[in-house]
Amino acid sequence: MRPIPSSQDEYEIYQENRRRLATFVYRGCPLSVIELPLPEPRVFNGQRLPASYANFYIANRVVLVPVFHDPADRLALNTLAELFPERKVIGIFSGDLVLGLGALHCLTMQEPL
Repeated sequence: MRPIPSSQDEYEIYQENRRRLATFVYRGCPLSVIELPLPEPRVFNGQRLPASYANFYIANRVVLVPVFHDPADRLALNTLAELFPERKVIGIFSGDLVLGLGALHCLTMQEPL
């Protein structure tokens, strides 16, 4: 995660979530919080779309990462490549996917029977 400019509506929510994650301990081990950049806000019909690099999908040999033709795309891909050195990190344009209010990870969710 990366700090959201204080002018954005989500700033207070982001700061609270960041604080909670930074203080979380599981079985005596603190959680490591890795910051990802945010792409510029995407808005359609007055609604902010959930464009996020955190909506990536981990497969056997690859990590598929949503990208948005945004200057922050390269930083997000490089950050995730450092975290997954044994997998190939591939950017998939997801500007159209977020119109459906999700991206790559959301597309891989289970289908009910």
